[in-house]
Amino acid sequence: MRRRRWIAIAASVLCLLLAMVSAAWNIATQQLVLSFDHWAADMRRAGWTVERSRIATTGWPFAAIAELSNLSVSGGDATLGAHAEWRCPTLTMRLGLFRPNSIVFEPSGTQTVTFGPMPPVAITATRAVVIASGLLVGGPNDISVEISGLRALPMDAAPDTALTVAALKATMRDRNAIGSTPASFVWTIKADAIQLPTQAKTPLGRTIAALSVETTATGPFPLSQRIDKWL
Repeated sequence: MRRRRWIAIAASVLCLLLAMVSAAWNIATQQLVLSFDHWAADMRRAGWTVERSRIATTGWPFAAIAELSNLSVSGGDATLGAHAEWRCPTLTMRLGLFRPNSIVFEPSGTQTVTFGPMPPVAITATRAVVIASGLLVGGPNDISVEISGLRALPMDAAPDTALTVAALKATMRDRNAIGSTPASFVWTIKADAIQLPTQAKTPLGRTIAALSVETTATGPFPLSQRIDKWL
């Protein structure tokens, strides 16, 4: 009789834990989708065009994952000085239930980037990850990018005109609070095994073993000021 009682208590506790995890997952997933929709609405008010076909949610029980299909972002004439467009077949957003301070973005498939009068550039990568941290302290104050097997090739161009990078790491750190005036960002970029297109003529040649750049930029940057809407 006592054994059955303990089994019943254990089963009840397990059901309660599952219910709590499921509730937390549902809240986190809904928040992730709402955060994107709010960001997209904010971008549209600023004159950008943001489109997607659907959002699928997954990742239960340890992560809230939202997969956006056929994502496109275009505009930027006033901000960038020319029209820009980015298209991505699938963008995965991940929020760990035990790491709610960071969102991980993973684009997949062949992306296309267009800037001004230049032809569209097809971009592929073996792996591409963007992590925005600091979401619980007033907005992302640290954004890191890691890309391996990067290849950029203008549409309908010969294969030897591609730019390839074996590994690329970049970080952006906000030196002030998001939304402060003026905003100040420190960029650090490191790239390994860069292969330039055949037509490129540089004093360093077509193959660059490693490249490192660090710079500070002062805003305001409308895009960066809007990323604090995520959580």
